[in-house]
Amino acid sequence: MKLAEKVKAQKLLKNIESGSFDENDVEMLLMRLRPYAGDNHVFREAADFVAHNDERYKGLVNHSLDGIALSMKFFQEYGMDGKAPLDMTKEFPGYIKSFLLYQTDKYPEAELREKCSLSRRQAREIINDVIKNSPTAGYCVLKENLKPKKLELLRLLFSMVISKPVFTRGQFLSELKRVVYENDIELDEAKFDAQADAIIVLFALLIHEVPFKLSFGCNAVCHLYVYEQDQNPTVRISGTCNLGEGLVGVSCSVFDTELPAAKILSESLLVRREVAPGYNITSYDLNRSLHLVNGLLWPINI
Repeated sequence: MKLAEKVKAQKLLKNIESGSFDENDVEMLLMRLRPYAGDNHVFREAADFVAHNDERYKGLVNHSLDGIALSMKFFQEYGMDGKAPLDMTKEFPGYIKSFLLYQTDKYPEAELREKCSLSRRQAREIINDVIKNSPTAGYCVLKENLKPKKLELLRLLFSMVISKPVFTRGQFLSELKRVVYENDIELDEAKFDAQADAIIVLFALLIHEVPFKLSFGCNAVCHLYVYEQDQNPTVRISGTCNLGEGLVGVSCSVFDTELPAAKILSESLLVRREVAPGYNITSYDLNRSLHLVNGLLWPINI
């Protein structure tokens, strides 16, 4: 890292450690450190959000949203009641191969070894070997006379949808600190950790409303939402995918702030809705542009 860049990054860190910072400081710190991320892939993904927040075409989140969208597209087209099952003795849509490769990346490797005696790398090699492009553009074909182990792998990968958060609060913060140390920048960890909640909220704001272009032509967008299945609802980031005409869209978790909704959301975000005659519920509406004011997220009213 150039000395001038290191000095600028150090000033931003001092602002954060002092508690006197906003989303611009977090954004600029990520931008300053981004070229020097090294092998810290989660940090690089977070910094890429800032650098390319007009529309994302690649990265860890794109890969995950691609995968869950492909999964749901497959199950809605072939796995639901009344739908004809996938016939792999004939040509089939090319996205099926991408779906299986995604499933391979997400499936726990210990279970792959237990059920199929395969590592993740070996499973990917099998998918690439047994599914080939068809002469018909956009379609694939399956090799004939597959061995039982390869058939068992296909059955396993087709059996469920696998979705996990792309990265966690802990991964983001630890890799951010690692990049700082790897570039010989001074850090007061105690002061930095004291600002962790604020850093996470501001980072979440940078992801909020970022659009994505998925590999098979569909679109997705990230939004803050309240995960209400816990006793203490927390704020998370979800990716919502539009799968195209005639298919139901799908959302999946991208990032969990691990922060209680009541701690970081202003009451102005609460809305009252009638869900049945005479029965109303109150919930947070985060499907709008937001900003941080005095430690709470508020709607931007123009």
